[in-house]
Order: sequence, then C-alpha cells, then structure tokens
Amino acid sequence: MRLIWGGLGAVALALLGGVGADADTVSAGAGAVALNCNVAGYVADAVEAPTEAQLAAYAGRYHGNEGAYDASGAFNRFGAADLVVVSDGRLIYKGTPFETLSVCIDKAAGGQGKVMYFESGAGHFDVSDRVDPTVGQAWGVSPLDGATVFTGGRR
Repeated sequence: MRLIWGGLGAVALALLGGVGADADTVSAGAGAVALNCNVAGYVADAVEAPTEAQLAAYAGRYHGNEGAYDASGAFNRFGAADLVVVSDGRLIYKGTPFETLSVCIDKAAGGQGKVMYFESGAGHFDVSDRVDPTVGQAWGVSPLDGATVFTGGRR
C-alpha cells in the first residue's frame, strides 16, 4: 500500500528526489528479474520485488485517459494515452520508452487488488490485478512531465 496515494503531486515530488540503491532498496531474489524495489515510500513490510511470473502477469497495453484533477476533485480529461508494461518491467508511455527505476508489488491484496508499483522518470504508475470502477486497472503520473495524471487504464 502506497503511503502517499492521496497526493499524486506529492508522489511526483518524492520521485524527483531520486531513487538510490541503499538500505531502503531490495532486489528480486531467485526466480525474479534484476529490478530494484525501493521500499522507502511504502508501509513497512508491505511490498517486495516482483518475480518474473508476476511481471509477466501484469504485462500488456493499458488504454486510459490523461488529464488533471481540479481543486474539487473533478477529472479534466486532456486526451487518451497508452501505457505498455513489458514483461521484463520496462515501460512505454505514449510511445516513449522509459527506464524503470523501481518496481514493487504488494505482498497482500488490498481494496484495489494486488498492485504493482512502477517508478519511472518524473512519474509513476500503479497497475492492479483487477479493475477498480473509479481508476481502472492502471493509473499514475506521466513520466513525460511528472504532473499529468493517467487514469482509467484498462487492458
């Protein structure tokens, strides 16, 4: 569970500080790809590095909407966007590949299912194993500008 989900802007700002390999970073073990999971932004012991099989299960194209939330919480749509999660953990957003800095997955399913968290560039994406009626199956902040919201992503 992400500690700061309520403030997408706060998450983007946190990512601007960089993700380093330190005591708050764990790597996937045997049977997993060589990706890091930066656990610093999560509830203690809530996430771990995903296995290859978990990454493969979340891989695919998620078609959603880009926009911004106003002060009242209404979503103002700018247009459509595609997020592609590659089975090795790479991300492609709106046709542009991005380096994945951290990939974590919930150890247990919560209210939005079992969510995999990708940190990339100035943004991040959360991808669930099930569709949420409000935010879809994938949502986050664009790595292109660190401010534009991606929501409603569905395979």
